[in-house]
Amino acid sequence: MKIPKLEDFLASRQIGQLLDLLSSEAAKSERISGKRAQQSMVMAYRIALVAREDSDVWADICAHPAWQDFRRPPKQSDQAHPLQSVIRLSVGFRSRNATSISSVRYRALNPLFEQQVPAKLVRSLLKEHGGAEGLIQYHKQVKTAEKENPYPDAARLLVTGKDSSKLMEEMYSAAYIEVKITGVDIHGVHATLIKIRPQIPWPPESL
Repeated sequence: MKIPKLEDFLASRQIGQLLDLLSSEAAKSERISGKRAQQSMVMAYRIALVAREDSDVWADICAHPAWQDFRRPPKQSDQAHPLQSVIRLSVGFRSRNATSISSVRYRALNPLFEQQVPAKLVRSLLKEHGGAEGLIQYHKQVKTAEKENPYPDAARLLVTGKDSSKLMEEMYSAAYIEVKITGVDIHGVHATLIKIRPQIPWPPESL
């Protein structure tokens, strides 16, 4: 399914219809990750950003018929925290795994939502980390690195991927490190390692 444009639904006050389309798509698949799931997550994230600022949009979400049989439906007073409700509606209630999928998506997106990270960057992060579950693991890695850093004002370096321990050892004793900046988010600067130049021993052994 091609994800529709959010602006078209905002103009006609049909956010509920858009969320129904997303939940209908989610019910066809049990997968938590994947390209379609990531597209749906980004759309839900964008809707939540709008709902946090637009009382009419949030009122439409609260009035959605799907909440009739839900124990704790959202209230107008919950407008400052709309993400969980929007994700729940975007996943729907028909899939047997709907609750767990909603929970995973919320845990992946909420740290970014709290920091008001733009939806465009959220899309890039989901793609980079392979979906919701990968993004959750990334959040955990960052949190661990923050706890282990005894110098809060110092720069932190988090190396991920294959052979990360070996790379850290080589970088620690390097003369210089060449990297390519690939992005910036709430956790800092993302870069791809290009080259590690080792220290040249002095005096040279040949002298």
